[in-house]
Amino acid sequence: MMSKIVAVLLCIGLPYPVLMNETTEADFGVRYSGNVSENSTFNYHFSDMQQSAVVRISVSSPAPVEYPVSFVALEQKSVRSWSVPFVVGSKTSYSSVSHTLCPTQNDGGALSIRVSTFSQVNLSYTVMANNNETFSLANVTSMETTAAPTQPLLLEYTFPDDVDTVIVKVSSDDDICAYLSVQEKKCPVYDVFDNVQFKGMYQSMTKQAAITVVKENYLDGFYVIIVIHPTDDVCNSRFEPLSRTSTLFYASTANERHKNLTVAVEKTNSKYLEPVLITLGIGVAFYTFIGLIVIGYWLKNWFTGKTADFPASQEEAEKILIDNPTNEDAHHQSGYGALDAHIDTVTEDGARASNRPVSLSSGVPQHDDADVQSIDTFDGFDTLEDIEHEQDVYLSKVVNVTGNEDTCYYNFLCSRPASVFSAFNNVFSNIGYIMLGILFWLLVWRREIIYKKSIEAENASSHLAQATGIPKHYSLFYALAVALIVEGVMSGCYHVCPNNTNFQFDTSFMYMIACLCVLKLYQQRHPDINPESYRVFFVLALIVFLGMLGVLFHNIYTYIIFFLLHVTTCGYMSLHVYYKSTVRFDTGTFARARLECRMMLANRDFKPLHLGRFVTLLFGNSCNWALSLFGLVTRPLDFASFLLSIFIMDLLLYLGFYIIMKIFHKERLTPLVLFFIFMTILLWIPALYFFEQGVTAWQETPALSRVHNRPCIVFDFYDSHDIWHFLSAGGLFFSFMTIFVLDDDLEDTPRDKIPVF
Repeated sequence: MMSKIVAVLLCIGLPYPVLMNETTEADFGVRYSGNVSENSTFNYHFSDMQQSAVVRISVSSPAPVEYPVSFVALEQKSVRSWSVPFVVGSKTSYSSVSHTLCPTQNDGGALSIRVSTFSQVNLSYTVMANNNETFSLANVTSMETTAAPTQPLLLEYTFPDDVDTVIVKVSSDDDICAYLSVQEKKCPVYDVFDNVQFKGMYQSMTKQAAITVVKENYLDGFYVIIVIHPTDDVCNSRFEPLSRTSTLFYASTANERHKNLTVAVEKTNSKYLEPVLITLGIGVAFYTFIGLIVIGYWLKNWFTGKTADFPASQEEAEKILIDNPTNEDAHHQSGYGALDAHIDTVTEDGARASNRPVSLSSGVPQHDDADVQSIDTFDGFDTLEDIEHEQDVYLSKVVNVTGNEDTCYYNFLCSRPASVFSAFNNVFSNIGYIMLGILFWLLVWRREIIYKKSIEAENASSHLAQATGIPKHYSLFYALAVALIVEGVMSGCYHVCPNNTNFQFDTSFMYMIACLCVLKLYQQRHPDINPESYRVFFVLALIVFLGMLGVLFHNIYTYIIFFLLHVTTCGYMSLHVYYKSTVRFDTGTFARARLECRMMLANRDFKPLHLGRFVTLLFGNSCNWALSLFGLVTRPLDFASFLLSIFIMDLLLYLGFYIIMKIFHKERLTPLVLFFIFMTILLWIPALYFFEQGVTAWQETPALSRVHNRPCIVFDFYDSHDIWHFLSAGGLFFSFMTIFVLDDDLEDTPRDKIPVF
């Protein structure tokens, strides 16, 4: 058919359009322009190319989208091509493109650039090849540069002999979304937004990003690639992509997507032994400090002839009992009961408080607290199995294999990798919880041993040992010690790959610690009406479940459900506390309540039967309802921390109430209690300060979370969140110790003289 057309054209004397293929000997650094159509192809041949040269090619054309101009760069071992305009969706087209050719493919031969199109009309174009003089980052402190979606940045870094680990930092003053990628020095180089994830490590970024690179993984050095994303949805949309019709989704012109960048490669601390040993040394010093306090009190008691928990002799104990005979009316003083009158007896409300078996050695039910300890430990190991699975999936399969560092929310400006850990410092800093949990366990064990020896000693019989002081029972203290240890393990596992799906494991045992502290404080003065272990387990499981739902399903319905549950639970618990667990909930509950209200109205007697308890519960409920309503209105993104704040508030309210009531009843706060309270406050204030620094934010996108990243502040190894770990571990330890010794002043007080509140 074509031959017939040519014959006809020749017969009638019309010229036949001959395909023109023109070759131009070109020089680097010179911009060439021309016109191209389907009838012509232009070749630019660069023959003076040096083997060490790094070539960057820039092309442009105002061609229509229907007939783009194609540019093909040919080297002896590689081919690279682009089309202009570069089109993104249906909103934006870019008329210029720049790329750096892969340097390792340059063997010193020639470079040829071919220009062609299928357009029937001439289309103008420009083409230029430059030797990239700012390619290496090895000899510069930092580099100021610019990138765009069609103008990615390719830089190179080679490790010096004395450097084992470096951190690649990229910062910018604008919020344009970009990718930072570190790739091996091998071709091809992936420097387009839709393939940059195919090789090496990469992060999305807005204002800053950082990737730590270890020499043993990149012995020949690496490429730093920065690609500007044509849209902002990757960086700005946490749960739902922005609409493609949104003005934020696409830039209207190419100029709006130019991003000014500062790139730097800095040497980082690769010697972890020193900060690790210093940390362990501080832990040993803390053990020694607490040991000296224990020894000091032992020497004091030895010189005074007293044990740590009980009267020194039978004569002294008998003297206390003679001087303070049992007072049957003591439990009516100040509207509260006395401890002996409160244990497994008929309460002041006329109902039996408990029919459960009571331990003769402790004066409390025998089985509940041991079960609570077992439940606490069981729940910890059950959660550990889940976390080990999370660690395997997130760390091994996602981060190391795909290189997607958007999976885990590290503080990348202070991320110290070691072995399989991408942020070893964040994992190791949880050692404080474990060490102090073990120390608290040892202190509880020591006191229990002293207690057992005291009641077995010849100078104090069992009934005399029971007659004074708060009933001794240590299972909840052991549970607190185990909870603190497991909190360290849970937090360490969470920091292997922190993200929104496993954040619940970092807070689960914080919920339990708060609940166990409240339970232990309540047990001190109410040893016979503690809830059964299965109820405690159910409540703790429900709390963890609610925390998980709040993280995974962050919406108004979650907060409405939580608000209703919280208010209902507060009311239920308040009734139990007010009536000392004698109130019954059955089909006649509302009828009895209605009858009680009618009697109050008829008698015009609105004064509460137990005014002190009523005022305390009213204040506590008001605080809880206010905080719950605040959550319902504002819907904080971090539901887990919001839930934890409620438990911490309740613990502080109850502890404050407990101390105030001790002072009101003229009980003494020992110097040791005051010291532990002082240390608790001294540690918690800076701990909360460092916690509020917020070096990550898993509620946001990974790119926005990196805006919060901060450099290391201690030993070039620990960041502010690590300091929070250490200080909060100490704060929890001294909080436990405060509760542990809070009633030591009552050791010589007959139990019928100890008020119940």
